[in-house]
Amino acid sequence: MNRTKRAVSIFAVGVLGVVAAGCGVNTAKDGAPAKASTAAVPPSATGTTGTGAVAPTTPRTSLPRRPDGTLAMDVQDRGGISAMAASRFGGARVAMAQTSEDRAYGDLCDGTVDVIETSNVPTTANYTACSDNGLQIADAIQTASDAIVLATKNESDIGGDCITVQQARDIFRSGSPYSNWSQLGFDSYPLRTAGREAGSDSFQFFGFEVLGLNSAALADVRPDYRIFTQDGRLRADVTNTRRIAAANRQATLRASDLRASTRPARRAAIARAERLADARVQKEIKRVNDRNRRLGITVDGVKLAAANSRKVEAAKRVARRRANAAFDAGLQRQVRAFRRRVVAAADVPGVVGPFRFSYYELFEDHLRPLEIDFGLPETESGQPVRYGDLSPAQQRRVAPILQRIRARNAGTAVSSSGASSVPPGTTLAGLTDAELPQRDKNGKPIFNLPNCVFPARTTITSGVYPLARRTFVVTTKTALRRPEVASYLRFYLENAQQFAEADQQRLVPITDQQRLDGLRTVGVPNPKLPADPVAPSGPTTSTGDNPTTTTVGGSPTTPATTSPTTPTTTTTTAPDSSGIPGVSNRGG
Repeated sequence: MNRTKRAVSIFAVGVLGVVAAGCGVNTAKDGAPAKASTAAVPPSATGTTGTGAVAPTTPRTSLPRRPDGTLAMDVQDRGGISAMAASRFGGARVAMAQTSEDRAYGDLCDGTVDVIETSNVPTTANYTACSDNGLQIADAIQTASDAIVLATKNESDIGGDCITVQQARDIFRSGSPYSNWSQLGFDSYPLRTAGREAGSDSFQFFGFEVLGLNSAALADVRPDYRIFTQDGRLRADVTNTRRIAAANRQATLRASDLRASTRPARRAAIARAERLADARVQKEIKRVNDRNRRLGITVDGVKLAAANSRKVEAAKRVARRRANAAFDAGLQRQVRAFRRRVVAAADVPGVVGPFRFSYYELFEDHLRPLEIDFGLPETESGQPVRYGDLSPAQQRRVAPILQRIRARNAGTAVSSSGASSVPPGTTLAGLTDAELPQRDKNGKPIFNLPNCVFPARTTITSGVYPLARRTFVVTTKTALRRPEVASYLRFYLENAQQFAEADQQRLVPITDQQRLDGLRTVGVPNPKLPADPVAPSGPTTSTGDNPTTTTVGGSPTTPATTSPTTPTTTTTTAPDSSGIPGVSNRGG
């Protein structure tokens, strides 16, 4: 795949990326607040034993208990994959409530629910909140993924196909500085945007992943953003199908108008052709008659006149047919030239629109995806490197540089408080190759730009693709000891791939390895891939009011930031590859 790889460094020390599982740093994308548990984090209840040792932490309060045969779960979407699994699980009653991501972690750590659905792996604050209540969070279990793909027309070439997350946001946002692709270093074509309507789930998903807003509205996008209520119509606009069809209709109307307006000219041309044909035949008849007289040949005059009349009419028919054909050919040449002009004007490259990955995948022969770069230095696993990922010595060296970049962006004076003033979640955006450490505190290589990622199932399920959102279920080890919880999660994981690909969900399924890892987390010692997992039917989900959760009936919750971890699959690649399928070769 010969594609132009480019990325522009952005001097924004905002948080654009996602966190590695268990790394202890919770971040969100630029413009979106970081997600943290709303549960209070009480001080540890510690004491000393007779020997002076610190006693273990004990729960501050007794945790709620549920009847046997019942489990409670917080979800992001009542119609999502977790709700689908619950509705088909016949082993226990699943009391399900829809709530915010922050509240869900608070409910989990309070023991109010057994399981939560989330787009964020637990943070240090989450682990601490649960630990203070005597609960230990189990490993997050991935169940599905989704992504936004920014695509242009497949056959067109705007001169490049890689942009940063910040550039993607600036293309679509209100007050966008871009009106031509040349402003991004590509070819000179007008830059036009289109997308779904504000009330759709697709628009909200796009709003969070691209615009970085928890609840996007049409006021947040550029004024020339064209709105479509169906993905098919949006695709037709991006691929110019609708404009090309309109141009062809215009050409058809032009042909009809030409035929109507040129009827007098056509009749005149046919009459002229008939006169010429008649004159030619009459001349031939006279020549034959003169020859007969000269040779003294006697003929039947009646028969000869009839024969001559037939010759004249035949010649006129041929003349009319040829005159019509010649006239039509002239009109067709005019219409073809007109059609070429209007279609060429309608088929100009440069329209870009957002699509869910599942829809793009169905029409990838029509759409050309833009590769996305975090626009930040990254590890080989495709995750942005942050200040907290550096060793103390590295932090002392880069802290003054990051402070200068932050001060320049904010228009303020440089702080003199040293490394302590740089938050651990600060990205290394703006550092040159010479200023950027070669490795992080764990010895992993750090790569500078460009790091362009192609949207594919592998890059989405691994969290490497910047506009991906992964769905996890999180529980506690205490809850996993309940048979109802363990059996529900086992059933969920055994069928998660089927549930994700169902028409109701249209999600990217987890990999076989992710499925096996999840089954091990829920206590299956030697999980295997069943040949054909069968999902029992029969709704058993209760969505009744839960006094400790906020239930939002019928409306989708705000998407949460994705939290990619190191991919669980191992891929053999060439020595100069990034090591991640779909990610361009690394290079400064």
